[in-house]
Amino acid sequence: MSETLLTVLDARATVGLKEVAQRIGIPVSTVRRLAGEGKIGGAFQPAGDGGRWRFKRLELEAWYERQGMAAIKPGRPGASKRVGPQPKRKGGKK
Repeated sequence: MSETLLTVLDARATVGLKEVAQRIGIPVSTVRRLAGEGKIGGAFQPAGDGGRWRFKRLELEAWYERQGMAAIKPGRPGASKRVGPQPKRKGGKK
């Protein structure tokens, strides 16, 4: 059984910006920027441009699974996995 970003028991249709940032383990400003660029599934602004960001839970879950970030367990924001591209190392050392 795969882990999900939010718990299966969470019946909310949408979640807020801060909760998404906390669960993924990246800054709120990064989530806001990615949402504005259309790079996070389920992101929308109910009040129109300039309003608060909300995320459709099911679309967010599907996006999260496609990103391969299911290793971050609910309740453990920022768990040891990095989100996004890994930095390149100089000198070829690992």
